[in-house]
Amino acid sequence: MEEKFLEFARGWLDEFGGIVIEPTWLEWNDGVVLNLARTIQAERVFDRLPILADALEEAGCTDPILLEHFRYPGSHRCGCWILDRWLGELE
Repeated sequence: MEEKFLEFARGWLDEFGGIVIEPTWLEWNDGVVLNLARTIQAERVFDRLPILADALEEAGCTDPILLEHFRYPGSHRCGCWILDRWLGELE
């Protein structure tokens, strides 16, 4: 399932907006990035997206579009389309 997620995330995000998800980011620190994403989505605690951005950055992500998307205040009251797409493909 993880391979399916990585393939989807890299392909879809590269096509729409030039965002590429590196497998090393998701594997960093025992998978903290993917675990945070899953928790945020499952518990609908989108106010924690800036923490996800910090974790991505610490994992080596330098993509300003992706990082700013997760850090933009107030933009995630109803959800996050990136997390919806990432995690929806895992189910």
